Amino acid sequence: MSMDAVLKEVDSRRDDVVKLVQELIRFKTVNPPGDTSDCAGFIKDYLSERGLKVELYESEKGKVSAVGILKGSGDRRFIWDGHIDVVPIAKPDAWTVDPWEGKIVESRIVGRGAADMKGNVGAAMVAASILSEKDINLRGDLVLAFVPDEETGGYLGTGYLVDKGVLDGDACIVGEFSPFNTLCVGEKGILWLKVKASGIPAHASVKFLGVNAIDMLYKFFEDLYHVEEVDRKLTAEFNKIIDAIQPALKQLESIGFPRELLNNMYRRLSVNVGIVKGGEKVNIVPANAEAEVDIRILPGMDYDQVKKEIDQIRKDYNNKLWEKYPNLKALGIEGITVEETLRFDPSYQKLDAPLILLMKKEIQKITNKEPLLFVHTGGTDARFFRAKGIPTVCYGAGSETPHGANEYVPIDNLIEATKVYALAAMDFLGTA
Repeated sequence: MSMDAVLKEVDSRRDDVVKLVQELIRFKTVNPPGDTSDCAGFIKDYLSERGLKVELYESEKGKVSAVGILKGSGDRRFIWDGHIDVVPIAKPDAWTVDPWEGKIVESRIVGRGAADMKGNVGAAMVAASILSEKDINLRGDLVLAFVPDEETGGYLGTGYLVDKGVLDGDACIVGEFSPFNTLCVGEKGILWLKVKASGIPAHASVKFLGVNAIDMLYKFFEDLYHVEEVDRKLTAEFNKIIDAIQPALKQLESIGFPRELLNNMYRRLSVNVGIVKGGEKVNIVPANAEAEVDIRILPGMDYDQVKKEIDQIRKDYNNKLWEKYPNLKALGIEGITVEETLRFDPSYQKLDAPLILLMKKEIQKITNKEPLLFVHTGGTDARFFRAKGIPTVCYGAGSETPHGANEYVPIDNLIEATKVYALAAMDFLGTA
């Protein structure tokens, strides 16, 4: 069966793609807790019925991956990887439809996970099914991994399978949304911190008798944000990638993103205080408060150097606290403490990788437009493959609504992604 015949077959199964994505959305794989057992079981049944060999892997209770293999005649292995866990719904009232229905609204599938990333999971499942059912004789194995835990680190999903050798191969597509039909060749790293403040409680009417832990956090963060202003060295290879993604950044600028913001996004780290907790009662000076901080790191930036800078900021701040409130030091109260809770390395794919040329060719064939290159601002499971030396890119349908209300994926884009996934496997592995 020719590539053109495969494309026609995808078009004929448009409704199948839509219905499958809707079914996947209806599995409430919210993370936390991130139980994917039922969804993974459904995927196993679906693919097994269509000729793939599928195994389930449970890294921890409820953290279940489904890995399907379409056997070929050669030694090469081409991997497609995507996650089936989704983030919680923060504001249910902001949704105009049931987030677990997968309703079609104006040629879009709307629902939690539609864009991130059950839409592309469905696209990959249909693409593999067509290759299996139409007896496409691949000269290597097509491996599909549907994993949990991506939204909370990926270590119990893709990370687990890569470490165990289950996901080993010659190239990989991670099916994350790639904005503006781009091909994503890199991503930032992540450093998560938990910052705790310890003060002294007192009655709010005589607050001078206490030390307010919430105030301490607020003032500490004023100092912490200064690490964003430091110019840091990037790797020479990543500087080449920054040059290569300039056309995509110009496109972002054309729709209203300020040039200074775009430059900083790929030249400097970023700091975001995402969670703040503190206090016991409104009329008590709070003795304890804590916050969780997200820092995004670019390739070449030194994690340990950033941690040293933050630790020095902490020490300087605590010294000022002890000078202002001698009773803190007398009571042995440190003031501010900082604990690292998570670290992801940034990663990128070198621009001369044959996989990039192959993907650009297939995307252009389907969309009639050469894709621009892009670097994800968030982290993905691609880093696990790149760390093992497996050439990896991210490509998929979606929208700018992941994690938000009324998350959606355009159906036309889903069909394009299905075609690209099928052709990329045929092109990379070859056919007999």
